[in-house]
Amino acid sequence: MNVIMKNDSDTNHECDNCRAVFPNKTTADRHMLFCRTLADIRRGSGGGGGSSSVSLTTQSHHASEDALMPTQREMFILIQELAAKYNKVKDELDVMKQWAKMVGRRIGGAGAGAAGAGLDFTSITRQKRQNMEVTLNEEDAEHPDIVELRPAFSEWISSADVDIRLTASDLNIVFNEDIVTGITSAILRILSEYTAESGKSHLIPFKLADIKQGAFCIYDTSFKVGSAASATDLPSEAKKWRAMEPCEFQLLVRTFHKLLFKEFKKWQDSNWEAQKQITKQRETAASSYQQMMSSFQCSPAMASCDGMYMMQHGGGGGGGGGSDSHEEPITTPPIAGSGSDAILSEDFATLYNKYADKMMGGALSDDTILSRVRAKLWKDMKAWRL
Repeated sequence: MNVIMKNDSDTNHECDNCRAVFPNKTTADRHMLFCRTLADIRRGSGGGGGSSSVSLTTQSHHASEDALMPTQREMFILIQELAAKYNKVKDELDVMKQWAKMVGRRIGGAGAGAAGAGLDFTSITRQKRQNMEVTLNEEDAEHPDIVELRPAFSEWISSADVDIRLTASDLNIVFNEDIVTGITSAILRILSEYTAESGKSHLIPFKLADIKQGAFCIYDTSFKVGSAASATDLPSEAKKWRAMEPCEFQLLVRTFHKLLFKEFKKWQDSNWEAQKQITKQRETAASSYQQMMSSFQCSPAMASCDGMYMMQHGGGGGGGGGSDSHEEPITTPPIAGSGSDAILSEDFATLYNKYADKMMGGALSDDTILSRVRAKLWKDMKAWRL
């Protein structure tokens, strides 16, 4: 600590406790914050003894630096004092926050009249959300012709079955990863079609809200609950950007989940037809083999001995040629709605059950899927700047 004992310049700043002089106010303020507390500790302990009790004005420069340094015991007491003051200030701040929230709710519930028009006890997150909504709506006010082309979020979701098209590649993400990654990737792929480069960014009623993790904004009318939501909206009600409600995000996730299920049904049907063809070929081969065996009047026991019959007539490999060896046992029941004559093979049935389990989320609950999709979608949209 560089302490200047001379006070021959008006620009120097002197400590009120130890009379030490500092060249600038920043250093002096930092020192006085520490020195004031240390002086109170030494005053309360009766002087402290040692070098700390020697007057700084009568000591050399080196001795004055030692006098300013606390002992280990004084440092311990100093930390205790600062911790106690910090806890006291923290408790007082918590009380003030609770009081501010209470007053804010009362003012808001009373309609925020003229007396409370200048008071705002909202949280920082809510202020950021309100500022973002104002910014987005002000941008729309500058381009009313473009805003007319943008659908409301409720209209966009209701027409998703027609306007939003998913592909087999979206379904493969679910097969290779899980339903959370599949839903998130499908939403991001659709949103990537509405970027500024494509010239369609003004048509999407869904935006990232960079105010807190998992927050989104939508373009729609005001949110209504209960009887207000069931009532017919007035034609004059204006659409605007606002924060997305949890139930609206749930609707978004369920809509894309439904679209993925449609692709899964297409995958099921196409693979079902292929399995039917394989089953028919196996049945035809087994029937031909049985007819050939009966034409020679050969018993299954004779036909299977040493593989002689199969080797002479160019059969498919030696060792066990009976009809039972060419008909695989079928244990998987047919899937409902696919016809009673079609039966899946065991391999395909296992694969189908595996993929169907992934489509349903496996061991994940609905709330877990929603929370994970929200977190992953917000993080990826922020990284991709969508």
